[in-house]
Amino acid sequence: MKKKRVLVIIPHPDDAEYHAGGLIAKFISEGMEVLFLVATDGRCGSYSQAPFKLTKIRRQEGIEGANYLGAQVEYLNYMDYELDQAPVGELREKLVRKIREYQPEIVIAEDPFQKDQVHPDHRYLAYMVSDAINFSQLPNVFPKHLDEGLQPHYVIEKYLFTEDPLRVNKIVDVTEFVEKKLQAMKKHQSQVEFLVEDVLRQAKSAGLNEDIIPLGAQNDPFQLLAYAILTQMSEVGKTVGYQYGEGYRFSRFHPAIETILQNNHS
Repeated sequence: MKKKRVLVIIPHPDDAEYHAGGLIAKFISEGMEVLFLVATDGRCGSYSQAPFKLTKIRRQEGIEGANYLGAQVEYLNYMDYELDQAPVGELREKLVRKIREYQPEIVIAEDPFQKDQVHPDHRYLAYMVSDAINFSQLPNVFPKHLDEGLQPHYVIEKYLFTEDPLRVNKIVDVTEFVEKKLQAMKKHQSQVEFLVEDVLRQAKSAGLNEDIIPLGAQNDPFQLLAYAILTQMSEVGKTVGYQYGEGYRFSRFHPAIETILQNNHS
């Protein structure tokens, strides 16, 4: 029996684990096949590492994080922070192509319609993924794919991660997979250090001191990041009675079809 396939499309090597690590671990535990498609090389995420060196580090960390969860990973190798400078239509075609090649039943990506996303890679990729998801089933979209033996494909389930509570319509109970998510995130050591340093630099600019750091985390950036991740997941989960949750903008079919399905199950 063919395994259900999940395609996770993300801008940077750590985004899958950070935003959707619990859901991904849950799907893998259910026997699904998961592929991470990473758009950029992550070369900008450091205050100290040179871009070329950081690119190699983050690529290896991405492989280790994905493999720890039980997923595979592929890279599109665009430059970090310059994704929106790709030739017009090129990224959209690559994403449609990958959906048709991989034939996933589920796609996990970022919600393009959330508010307050400041990173251009996240904004641009989210819109391109939305285009690819919604039009990869049309044979007249990139018809050259048909000549290559690639068939149109409809993605049934779309899980779009978002930190905008007004956009969340599905909260997944990931309590059982919290440790798996955290340990996968820990594989991205360079990014763990960068994210924590970024917050501490902002704290210093605000005139705050190290008292903001939870006891025991002063010498371990991962402890501080784990604390932040767990706090956020707890806030999301408690809205529906879960210890830890991840929030998504979820969709499947046209609303008319969803209504029929709901009526048939009621």
